[in-house]
Amino acid sequence: MVSLPVAYPIDPDGKRRRPIPYRRAVMNPMHLGVGKWSLSAPLDESTLQIGEGWRIVFDGGPLPGYSGLIDMVDIAVGDDSDPRRGRTPPRVILSGPDDMTVLEERRVYPDPASVATSQAAAAYDERSGAASTVLLGYIDANAASVALADRQVPGLVTIADPAIGASIAWKARFDPLLSKVVAPIAEQRGLRVWITSTTSGARTVHVAAVANRAGKARFSLALGNLLSLRYRLAAPQATYVIAGGRGEEDDRMFRAANNTSATAAWRRIEDFVDQRAASDTDGGTELQAAADRRRDESGPVESVDIVPIDTDRARFGVDWNVGDIIKAEIGMGSGVSVQAVVREAEITCERARDRQVVTVRPKVGVLGTTSRSATERMLDDVLGRLGLLERR
Repeated sequence: MVSLPVAYPIDPDGKRRRPIPYRRAVMNPMHLGVGKWSLSAPLDESTLQIGEGWRIVFDGGPLPGYSGLIDMVDIAVGDDSDPRRGRTPPRVILSGPDDMTVLEERRVYPDPASVATSQAAAAYDERSGAASTVLLGYIDANAASVALADRQVPGLVTIADPAIGASIAWKARFDPLLSKVVAPIAEQRGLRVWITSTTSGARTVHVAAVANRAGKARFSLALGNLLSLRYRLAAPQATYVIAGGRGEEDDRMFRAANNTSATAAWRRIEDFVDQRAASDTDGGTELQAAADRRRDESGPVESVDIVPIDTDRARFGVDWNVGDIIKAEIGMGSGVSVQAVVREAEITCERARDRQVVTVRPKVGVLGTTSRSATERMLDDVLGRLGLLERR
């Protein structure tokens, strides 16, 4: 049985304070994205003092070292929604993003060694090498130990570079560090990136290869380790992607990427991506990469939301985790199964009288498991193009 984690608040000076006696806590980590957390607890002197600049660290439990920022303090005293119930005890709800947000909140400077108002030395920060080397280099230069002093995230360090992931070339100019640089690099090269924290407030960025745990972390109703599941299969948003680079009209460079298997299985669906920032001196390599990336993001979506049962064979946080590959079998005589990355999980920890309950709800699927709708993607494209113009 998984024990409940201890929730330690960290004050703005980095000091650990008394644990919060929460009644319910929810942790929602995401693979290569910003997760979130929340907890509810009685309102007392220790929780009343929590405010601006505080953090939370969950020690032990299914996700030891999971941590985040306290961005919302919601205090409730009394409850007049139903007078017959009487007054409820004062309580506080704390919530916020997890620590991956400190990467998303940094922009990649073209020249990270110089202040924001002095960026004439380079148009882009261009890096190449093993994928882990490149993404850790961006993190170090813009958020961790190598960054300018006022840009360093307090207590943030990176692990020693494991030099893993096939070689990649990347360039960035005021792009969000996580969503537009670190995450796509890691996704393309099969890597995990996550942050853990000690109860003293020190934070570490980890990088590792996505691990295939499907042999051990295999879930089905027939095996008796699955309470419920929901399977989804959705058509691709695009199977043939055209990327337009620099130039205008008949003087413009184009590259294309074809998802041949999806075209054969579904149909040909064409899409266009504007990539005017792509280099025009690399033979179209960067432009082709943009087309390939959009093709991969637009493919068919196969996903499973499951509620597994922890067993000695497959324990969450021990035998498998967010960012690992696991297998979920649909059963019911269909023969359908999904073997893919755990994209996110919702871990609920509750105290109910004399019982402690931990529930894990992972979401498993291909890149599109948490895919955006067509409208959301269109908005992202428009904002991306506008942002590109603004960053020039």
